[in-house]
This record gives sequence, C-alpha cells and structure tokens, in this order.
Amino acid sequence: MDFFMILENLGICFGIFVSIILFPWIFTIFIQKKEEFKDDLELEEIPDKEIRTYSYHIDLSTQLIINFEELDDEFKRELEKRKISLYGSKSTLLRKIKDVDEMIKITNIRELYSSADYFKTIEATMKRLEIYPDEIEPKIFLFRSYFLTKQYDECIEICNDVLKIEPLNINALRFIARSNTQLGKQDDALINYLDVIKKYPEDLDSLSNIMRIYYNFENFEECIIFSKKVLKIEETNISAMRFIARSYKNMLNLELSENQYLQIIKLEPNDLDSLIMLTRIYYTQENYKKCIDKANKILEIDDNNLEIMRYIARSYGKLDDELNMKEKYLAIIQKFPEDVNTLLILSRIYYNNENFEECIHFSEEILNLEKNNIDAMRFIARSNHKLGNQEKSLSNYLNIFSEYPEDSDTISTLMRIYYRVSDFDNVLIYCEKLLEIDENNETANIFKARINMKLGEYEIAYTVWQKLLQIDQNNLEALIGSGRGLYLLGDYSKSREFLERVLEISPDERRARRTLALVYERAKEYEKALQLHSIECEQFPETFSNWEKKVNILFRMNKKEQAYHCLDEIYSALGDTLEGNLMAYTLSTSYYWTDKATQIIQSAEERWGDDTTFHTSITKNSLDEGNLTRAYIHLSKSKEIEINEVNLNLERRLMEMLNSTSTTIENLENLISRGEDLLFIECIFRAISERAKKIKRRTSTNKKLNVSIVSSSLGRGGAERQVVACLDGLSKNKKINEVKLYCFGADNTGGAQETYIPEIKEIGVEMVEFGKLRDWNKGFDDEKESLIPWRDLLDLFPKRFLREIEPLYLHFKKEKPDIVHTWQDQTNINAGIAALMAGVPGIVMFARSQRPDGKTMMHIRNRPYLKKAYKSIFEHPNVLLCHNSNSGAKSYSEWFDDEELEFPVIYNGTDFEGIKQASLNGSIEKTWNKLSIPNNALIVGSVFRFVNEKQPYLWIDTLIKVCKENPRVYGIVVGSGGLMDSSEKYLKEKGMDDRIFFPGQTRMVKSWLDKFDLFFLCSRVEGLPNVIIEAQGFGVPVISTNAGGAYETIIDGETGHIVESHDPNDLSERIISVLEDEVWLETARKRSIEFAQRTFSTSNMIKRLLEIYQTSLKN
Repeated sequence: MDFFMILENLGICFGIFVSIILFPWIFTIFIQKKEEFKDDLELEEIPDKEIRTYSYHIDLSTQLIINFEELDDEFKRELEKRKISLYGSKSTLLRKIKDVDEMIKITNIRELYSSADYFKTIEATMKRLEIYPDEIEPKIFLFRSYFLTKQYDECIEICNDVLKIEPLNINALRFIARSNTQLGKQDDALINYLDVIKKYPEDLDSLSNIMRIYYNFENFEECIIFSKKVLKIEETNISAMRFIARSYKNMLNLELSENQYLQIIKLEPNDLDSLIMLTRIYYTQENYKKCIDKANKILEIDDNNLEIMRYIARSYGKLDDELNMKEKYLAIIQKFPEDVNTLLILSRIYYNNENFEECIHFSEEILNLEKNNIDAMRFIARSNHKLGNQEKSLSNYLNIFSEYPEDSDTISTLMRIYYRVSDFDNVLIYCEKLLEIDENNETANIFKARINMKLGEYEIAYTVWQKLLQIDQNNLEALIGSGRGLYLLGDYSKSREFLERVLEISPDERRARRTLALVYERAKEYEKALQLHSIECEQFPETFSNWEKKVNILFRMNKKEQAYHCLDEIYSALGDTLEGNLMAYTLSTSYYWTDKATQIIQSAEERWGDDTTFHTSITKNSLDEGNLTRAYIHLSKSKEIEINEVNLNLERRLMEMLNSTSTTIENLENLISRGEDLLFIECIFRAISERAKKIKRRTSTNKKLNVSIVSSSLGRGGAERQVVACLDGLSKNKKINEVKLYCFGADNTGGAQETYIPEIKEIGVEMVEFGKLRDWNKGFDDEKESLIPWRDLLDLFPKRFLREIEPLYLHFKKEKPDIVHTWQDQTNINAGIAALMAGVPGIVMFARSQRPDGKTMMHIRNRPYLKKAYKSIFEHPNVLLCHNSNSGAKSYSEWFDDEELEFPVIYNGTDFEGIKQASLNGSIEKTWNKLSIPNNALIVGSVFRFVNEKQPYLWIDTLIKVCKENPRVYGIVVGSGGLMDSSEKYLKEKGMDDRIFFPGQTRMVKSWLDKFDLFFLCSRVEGLPNVIIEAQGFGVPVISTNAGGAYETIIDGETGHIVESHDPNDLSERIISVLEDEVWLETARKRSIEFAQRTFSTSNMIKRLLEIYQTSLKN
C-alpha cells in the first residue's frame, strides 16, 4: 500500500470521528431554534401607512414542503401581494414576508433616498407601490429618484400618475417640466412651467426656469418680464438681475444692461460675473477707461484672469497708448508664456511698428509651441521680406506651402513674389495650383491673364479675361485686360467696346483711359485720343508722360502750335512755380524746343538760382533721365549755395554712375566745356565697347559664309522689303552656307497689318523671334555663363535694351555666324553691341535712309544716345555702316560731325518680278470702277504713307491746281497712315473729292502703277525711295522733289524730273508741262523701264552686299 492510499484512509476515519463528536451539539441547537420561532410567531402591527402583518400564529413544523391546501386564503393573499413564492416552510414564508415589509417601510425609503441610493430607492418604492398603488409619498420619492438617475420619461410617467390623484401637486408639475428640459424638449418644458405658474403664480422655481428658457430661446423681452416677476417676490435675486442685464446686452441696449449690472455690484461688490460683463460692455461702448478701471478691479480679486488682462491691453491699444498696450501684453506673457494668442498679437504689434526682428522673435516662440502655426509662419515670411531678406522670405513661404499646400493666401503671395522678379513660369505654376483649389479664383485668373499678356500670349490672356467676365460681367480688371489684349491683337473695334464700357462704370479708371486713347490713335480718331490725353494732363499735371503723349498726338495731327501751347497749359495747371517751370523745361528739352528751354531755365535761374532746392530738383530729374551733364552743372551750383545731405546723396549717385562705366569727372567736364551732353546710356555703350576690344574676335575660316540678319519686325515697310530681298538673294547664292533671320517680333501689330511673314516662309529661311519673354534663354545653359563677365554693365541698361542684347548675344555665341547684318538705327546699336560681345568676325549695319534727326523730331527724341553709341561701336574696324544712297551717306557724315567719313553705299534691289506676281494674285478693278474715272483721263498717282515727311497736303494742293488747269487729270494716292483721315477731310473741304482719290493700302502695287500716266512724289525727307524705282521699273515717269536720294533714282530729264521747289505752283507747272508733252512721256516710259530694272536689280544688290561682307571680314 503506497503513501497516498494510507493518507486517504486516515482522512476518512478522521471524518467519522468528528461527526460522532459534533452531532449532539447540532441537534440541541436546532431544537432551540425551533422553539425560538414558536415564541416570535405574532408579527408586529404596521404603523399608519405601514404594511399590516398577521394577528394569528402559524405552526412551524419541520416538513420542508407545505401543502397549498393547508394554507388559509388570507395568508395566500399576503404572499401573492408581496409576490412571494408559495413554496417553502411556513417559517420561511413568514420570514420572507417580514423581509419584504422591512424593505418597503416608508422610513426605509426615506433613508435610502437621503443616502442618495436612488436605484435602491426606486426598487423599494416600486415594491411598495405594487402593494399600495395609490400612495402619494412613495410616488414622490420614485419620480425624484427617476429624475436623479436621468430616467426622465419614467419620471414624467410617475408624475402624471401623481397628478391623476392630486392635480395640483406642485412637485409633480415641476418635475415634468424639468424632465422635458433634460430631454431637450424646451417648448414642452416652457408649457409645463407656464402651467405651474397659472396654478402657483409666485412659484419662484418655475419663474426662474421660465426666464432661463426664454433667455435660451433668445426671447429676451419675455425673459426680462419673468425676471422682474422673480424680483417682485425676491428683490435681491441675483440670478434674475443677471438675466435682465444679459437680455438687455443681447438686445444691444447696453445702457440698461450696464445699469442692471451696477445694481448687482451694489449688492455684491466682488461679483466677478457682473464685473466681467461690465468690462465687456465698456469695451463694446468704446469707453476704454472705464473698461480698464473695472478690469483692474477684477484683477484685485482674480489676478490670473487672462481674459481680463487681454481687455486691459486691448483697451490701451484702442486709446492709442501703444506703450501701455505692449507692456500689458508682455505682462500676460510673463504669467502665461505659452499663450499663443498673445504671442500672435505681439508679433502683429512689432510687425506694424516695423520692428521686424522682434516680430520674428515672438513668431518663433509661437512655433516652439505650435510647430505649424500658419499665422506665425506668415509673420516670419513677411518680416524677412520687409527686412530685404528676399531669399529667406521665399523659403519661408515655400515652407508654409509644403505644410499647407492648399492655403490660398500663401499661394497668392508666392505668385506675387515670382511676379515681382519676373519669374513668369513659376507665377503660372502657382496660378494653376490655386486654380486646382478654386477654378474661379479671381486672383489666380488675373495673374494668369497678366502673365500671358507679358509673354505676348494675348489670345490665351483674352480667354482668361473672358472667363472672369462670365463670373462677373462688370469685373473691371477683366474688362481692362480684355480691352488691352484686343488692342495688342490689333482688334481695335472690340478693344474699344470693352474700354468704353470700363469708363462707363468707372470714369476715372486711368488704365482704360490711356489704352483707349491708343485705340483711338490706331483708328485715326485723333480728336477723341486728344480728349483723353487732355483729361490725363488736367487730372495729373505733375506726370511728365501725360504731357508727352498729348504733344505726340498733336504732332501726328500736324498741330505744332497747339503742341507748343502745352507749355502754357503746364503753367496753368501747376502755376508759375518751381514745379511748373521744371515741368515746362523738361518738356521743352525733350522735344528740342531749344529756344523755349533756354528762356525757361534763364527765367528760373533769375528767380530760384539761389535756392538749392531748384538745382537739386533739376539734378535729380537729370539723373533719372540719365543726363549726366545737366546733373553735374546743377549739382555744382547747388553745392556752391549750400552743402547738405540732399546734394551729397545726389553727388554719390552721380559718382556711382560714372564709376560703374569707368567714366571720369575730367571726361565729363571736358564735354561740358565743349557744350556737349553726356548721357549715362552712352557711357554704358562705350564701356561695353571698350571691354569688347579685349575679346579675341573669331576669324572666319568658312569658304561659305554663315549670315545672321537682324530686323526688329517684318511689317510691310521699305526697309523690311529690302530685308526680304537680301534673304531671298543670299539664300540662293553659292557663297552663302546658311542665312538665318532674327526678329524681335515678326508681327508687332497683333495681326492688324500685313507683314512679310508669308514671303519669308516661301523663301524657306529659318526665323527666330528673340523678343519673346517666355523661354527666351532656353537652350543656352552653357552660354549663359558667358554673360557673367558682362553682367555688371548689362544690368545698368534699361530692361528694354536687355530684351534685345542678351538673347542676341546668346544666339551669336552659340551659332557663331561669320556676319551679323543688322537693319535700322536702334537694332543696329543693340545687335551690334551683342555681336561685339560675342566676338563675331564681321558686323554690317544698314542705316536709315537719312540721318536720325533728319527724318522727324519724333524719331530721335527718344534716342538721343544714338550718335555716341554708334561712334563707340565704330571704334571696331570690322563694323561697317552702309547706306542705300549717297545722299543718306552724306547726311550721316554730317550728323557725325565728320564729313570726311566714308560709308559703303548699296542701292536697293527691287524684285520687279515678285511685285508683278503679287498683282496677278488679285484685282483692283472693283475698286477702280467705284472711282468712275473716264477712260480718257490722265492719272497722276503716287504710293506713300500719309505722314508729315511725305507732305500729303502739298500733294493735294499741287494736284488741285493741275486738275483745275487740265480737266482730264485725276489724282490717286495708294497707301494709308496717320494723316489719311485729315487729308480726306481737307480734300472734301476743297471740293475735290470727286477728282482725287485715296483707295487705301494694297499689295497690288503694279496694278495701280499700270493705271498711272505720271508718278508724283513731293516728300520733304527721303532716303532712296523704292516707290520711284518701282514706278520707273513698270514704265511710269516720275516728278519728285529733291528729297534725300530721290535724285539718284532717276535720270533727270529722261526718266523724270527733280523739282527743287516745294511750292505747289512750281510743282503743278512741271506736272502740267510733262502731261502736255506726249512724245516725252512715251520716251520716258521706255527709258524708265530699262534704267530702273538694270540699275536696281536684286542681283546687283547681292553682288555689292557680298563685297561689303568681305570688306568687314578683312577689317
């Protein structure tokens, strides 16, 4: 037997032993307990309103199961009433009855309720009510317990049971209302409370709740009524007084609200709620001193009240006491160093005070607390911008964007930043990002349209402007943008509609007015344009450009006297003041009204010569214009009177300009002694030319030349016609490897006028439009580095120069042409300097027909630097300036003050066959038939632009005399121009509009020349007039004034006549005599064809051009 079996047997034995010992004791105890039950069979009676027990004894036997038949009916009823099971011994059932009766005693329920044991209260009360369902007190405990345990529906149900027994039970009425309130049934609760008040008019609890409900309903009038009812019962009821005060405040009756709060303060001087509300009221009433006073009272009670500390700081701010405001906000930060709201306010204060370093400091404190607080990030970005830390600012904004990629404000700011630095690609990128968020975002659409306008993408811009107008048809920005875009596209009619509509909405909108004036000019409605320019001058007489535009239009209208009268208008607008005299002097010098300028400055010297302000004003204006001579003269005079900070700053500025171009004071003084002006832009050209001398020029080793031809545009003018002829001839020549055309803008009229683009395409020459703003330097990554040595000088130029010089330099550097061939003065200068910088072997420039100042004053006035710029470039021997006539070469020599200067001369080549083919592509017969000219008529015709140099009025006066002398004579001028409308008007006034006709511009020149019997040109200024060559080439003899190279284009007396006089009598006599000599006319026709087509052929021109190229390369 193992150990565990032994242990088990011992346990069994021990159990038997213990049972034998304890059994007598257990039996004795059981007998005693039975006797005890016998003694306590009679149950005590329930006091009033307690449960009744039995008045008889129940025998308690030892049997466990009672036979139901042995129980009397009353005992059964008592058990059933208490819901006690009938199974069990009699003693057990009696005990159960006793336990139930003990639990449902009213005293027990009271104790449970008092001890806040509401769930047990509910359980006991429910038991009692099962036995005594009509008792009121238990129900009161029950609905109270239901309410306190948030069983509001049950609470209402019991309350309604109570009201069925006692309809005026106030507790039940109240608890129904309270339960509906807790259930969110405010309307029902209000009805309940009003029902209470009907029954108990002075029930304070219900009145108080009604005023609360009306307050929550924002029915402040009723709230005040019931609050006053409360005060009638309890006149010091603070809660009612508060509701009245708050209601008045919400009704914006701050005065009554203030009085009510003051009544509370009388009763409770330290009542924080009322003091706080008074503080708010005083702040709202802008009674900031009282606000501060009450706020300080609060801080005596609660010195850490953040809201009140803020009110004090804000009030000082409203009182413009910035020192105290800042001090109070700083005090808040000392107590609440992590109060982001106050830190933001301090950031804003320091930003507005332009203390940007402190603004950044507090903003960074915010970011230490809230890493991505967008307001703080913005303040840092803006402050860096104000401090000139543009790179940091941009980086800050990019950080904001990375954290908040859909923050419209940041995206808009990034657009503006990139717009300011002309980074148009990035502007467009962020425009699109903003439009992804909101496709109708006005700012993004405006910037998108503006950028496309700047990039010359006018059609895209116009589409965006129209999108904005679909959103708001009166959007001024979109209307103005549409008008300007259409103007640049050459659609002047539609442009006019938009701009006129702008002025209907906003008559003082300057941008629309100024552009509309240009539209009127294009439409040749000069009177309307003049009216708008005059308004600008009247409203803004201090703006020089306004007077400049007005004078320009008057010159176009051939109203020189009225142009001079603008000086009187300046004095009328600005007075005979220093400002007025300076404006008049500036205008006079700008238009070379030398005598008037001298008179003005002498008079001004007499009046203000001793005033340093007079001289410093002229000095500043002169430096702004770049006239270093005038600036130096008046700066010296200013310093002679008084040395002050103003003239010292101007002197520093002058010296910086001189030093930047290595120009010495001695050089400036030397020019002054010779009576010459020195312009800053002349200094820049000279400095670049000098630096270019140190550049090793490439040597052309190509047997066949690579030629780059540069022309500003391809409008159908005389010079552009020769560009096309050269391109055509060179592209077919065996000595040329490649010829390429560079245009700033092939069509600078937006399609309004015809160009030579079709001819260029037909020739098949590659054309580069280098003036485009977008991607102008794309593809020049390596070459861009070569701009670095020139950067310091290039950055001195106005931007309009860089738009030509930089892209041309990059092209020449990359393409390495042997010859750069340029056309017309401004392009000659810009392209020439770019070619020198790039080390181009040969540079050939084609000049205008006559010296720049010999054509019109308007041509030279904006380019006074041309002469010295040319001279700087001429210091390079490989640069040649060519002319198309000996007359032109001579005029330039005189202009350069060196008559010994010799320039290569190359006559224009005329593509007679091309002109002939152009006329075959159309017909003029429809237009011709409208003129109703008799078949036997003699036609004196011409082809020219209606501009002053062509003297259209002289032409008309001459033809009138001829027509009156010979009734067979009719006159025709083919062409258009600024003076065409006024010429037609002049013609009608003379009553000759049925004999002289202006059919307009045409490409079918030969068709018109075939109608002419005699060609008449009376220009005041000419170069080598192509129209005379073309007329002779197609057999039309010529009568011409002796203008420019006109005499070189005819054989005087054989193919035509040169008339020295500009008198209509002399000219008409010559025409009449020629028309009467039919033999001479016939001979002249034949001789003209032979002479013109032999002398001015394109083959001769190309041959001569190649000779000039070789001369340039040899030099």
